[in-house]
Amino acid sequence: MAELDLADTGFLLTDPRLDDHPIVYVNEPFLEMTGYPADEVLGRNCRFLQGEDTDEGQIDAMRRAVAEERPVTVELINYRKDGTPFWNQVHISPVRDAEGQVVHFVGLQVDVTARRAAAVAQRRSSFLADAGPLLDASLDLESTLDSLTRLSVPFLGDVCLVEEIRHDEVLRLAATGSDRDAVRSADAHDPVVRAVRSGRAEIVRTHALLGSETMAMIVPLKARGTIRGAVVFASPGREYGPQDLLLAEDLALRAALAIDNARLYENLGSVARSLQQGLLPQRLPTLAGMDLAARYRPAGDGSLIGGDFYDVLPRRDGLDLVIGDVTGKGARAAALTAQVRHTLRTAAQYEDSPSEVLDVVNRTLLAERGEAGGRYCTVAMARIELNGTARATICCAGHPMPFVMRSGGDVEPVGKPGSVLGWVPDPKLLDVTFELGEQESLVLFTDGVTEARTTGDQYGLAGLMELLRAAASEDASGIATRVDRAAAHAGARRDDVAVLVARHVGTSAG
Repeated sequence: MAELDLADTGFLLTDPRLDDHPIVYVNEPFLEMTGYPADEVLGRNCRFLQGEDTDEGQIDAMRRAVAEERPVTVELINYRKDGTPFWNQVHISPVRDAEGQVVHFVGLQVDVTARRAAAVAQRRSSFLADAGPLLDASLDLESTLDSLTRLSVPFLGDVCLVEEIRHDEVLRLAATGSDRDAVRSADAHDPVVRAVRSGRAEIVRTHALLGSETMAMIVPLKARGTIRGAVVFASPGREYGPQDLLLAEDLALRAALAIDNARLYENLGSVARSLQQGLLPQRLPTLAGMDLAARYRPAGDGSLIGGDFYDVLPRRDGLDLVIGDVTGKGARAAALTAQVRHTLRTAAQYEDSPSEVLDVVNRTLLAERGEAGGRYCTVAMARIELNGTARATICCAGHPMPFVMRSGGDVEPVGKPGSVLGWVPDPKLLDVTFELGEQESLVLFTDGVTEARTTGDQYGLAGLMELLRAAASEDASGIATRVDRAAAHAGARRDDVAVLVARHVGTSAG
């Protein structure tokens, strides 16, 4: 049997006719695989390769096959002479004589540790590759936490918890397989508290987390140099090892960044909303003879400061209505909006017409334009004089012309196209005067209204005019609400939406 020594496969023969089914032949590859010399193998049962982590179920499968004199193949952990474990693929098959009696069992043994390790590594790599897009799929905090807990079970444990320390309490932010709203005191011996304070991941056996004894991996959630909480993977009947902890740390690293990004985005949205509100009137003034309403809807999810604005400026004999759109988004747009509004409010106090007010804004923007450029805006301004009648003067500086809703149901644009402000030193700014009769409305809007799209078709000016005709009997609030809802139902918006409505209700109102 010298050729068997040249194979890579361990080969042995056992004799079932002898007591305890001993090994009667073994080849050299088997001895190299196990580290035992031949004199410590021959005459012994193969069970000497078994140890504490050898699967009893696989051993039982082999015993049944031998007892039933049939072939069997199993994979189980065996141990070399020096105590190191290895994964052994064992194939046992009976050998019969001419009369059909089993005289030997052949055992073929292959070390599959490397193959199994590669398979485990591949599964873990695939798990982390799948986890990344799931964690990054949303900037909503609740969705991110939910993705983390769902994808972790059952791959890393039967239970996944995300907990955070606030003041002297441990708060549970998310959970799969456990109580979602649990709160406990931040005791120094608590494993989560210990992990957050030390910044080290660990495997523990604890009673504190689930109310019963369980094995758990506690991994700090660290992002941008800050640790505020930890993720816990727990399984009552599972033993975790160093490789499990490394995988958990890799996942926690991705999760911590995703959670931190979601929080930053959440905070950014809150700051953007607060700042945007500061760039719009807190409330519209109450003026005899006029019914006023406005609506504003930011683009997208509202986390970025937009460039649309509106304002109402009361005058001794009437009011000024202003609506505009500055270039850009974010802090740059906020600064430009604040400057334009401040200039408009100041100039409106001493200039005699909308065109003269807008010319002041144009000169201000050009004076501060500098080499960077890009400080442009469009504005529509209407000055309404109330003296029994409502006489209006409108000037459009690169802005969509407003609509007048006539008492007979007609809807018509008012004004003439003009130049964008901040572009040239001698802009085209034309004042157009018209009468606003009783129960007639002036509707000023930004281009986000007419650029809204529904079911793939552009809403446009024609769609807005149709909507306004249908709202002929509505008050200012009703008209503004209709326009706002139409934009909201248009799906994803690329631009902000602002609408300002002034309805002349006359001296008979109220």
